[in-house]
Amino acid sequence: MKTHLLVVVQTHSKGNRDKDSGRYCEAPKIEVSSRCIFSLIDSLNYAQEHYPDYEIELQIFDDHSDQEFLDILQRLINTAKFKTNLTHLDTYGIMPSILRCYEHGRDFGKDWVYFVQDDFLHQQNSVELMIHAINQFSCNLGSPASIFPFNKPAEYHDAENTAVPCHLVVSKDRYWRTNFHVAVTLMTHSSIIKKHWDLFHKMGTSEVSETMEMDSICKVYYERGHFCFTPIPSLALHMQGEYDRDFFIDWKSWWNEYDLEKLNDKN
Repeated sequence: MKTHLLVVVQTHSKGNRDKDSGRYCEAPKIEVSSRCIFSLIDSLNYAQEHYPDYEIELQIFDDHSDQEFLDILQRLINTAKFKTNLTHLDTYGIMPSILRCYEHGRDFGKDWVYFVQDDFLHQQNSVELMIHAINQFSCNLGSPASIFPFNKPAEYHDAENTAVPCHLVVSKDRYWRTNFHVAVTLMTHSSIIKKHWDLFHKMGTSEVSETMEMDSICKVYYERGHFCFTPIPSLALHMQGEYDRDFFIDWKSWWNEYDLEKLNDKN
């Protein structure tokens, strides 16, 4: 029987939470979403080739994006080598979208579930390395692990947390650290979502704030005994403000790899 990887993505082409400071890539949201989804599908295709015993399924929940983006999104979906589904949401706003993603992961996740926001940029081998690592760590622990794929710079810059206490482990291609600071973009096991649904539900029904993750889904890891790992260096980059720029990674090379002109070669 094949292992199931359900990837659940929320998309919205119009919004920009960083209205004041702007994204460090200095691109409009429609371009950010397009390149990031392009990178995710390419990475999933790569993972499917390297893990033929995996059944990969992509579910996209779109929150009222404009037609220009939806046309691009359909072209991107056409490049997928796995099952895809696009659902247009009736609700508006990021938190109802997050809740819908969590509900889908709870109800339809069979094994691994990867929740992804549409402003996370991946490398081609990112998902393949995540699959390898999460299986390795889960086997060693004797219980399902989770992965937060972004080595968030702000965790090192916080005045109250200038050193990050963690354990370091090694997997294919890089080191990983234990972590309990997670966000919506998270690879985990369906059993964890079901067992700790109260925390996922709390996250999906919270008001947007600086502490919404720490008050909800992070507790899975710092209160309830599950392990989460973060790669060093990152396997996904959050294309948000300067506080999320990793100065040790050449983000422009990742970004340029998914120029939409290259999409013409794949269609």
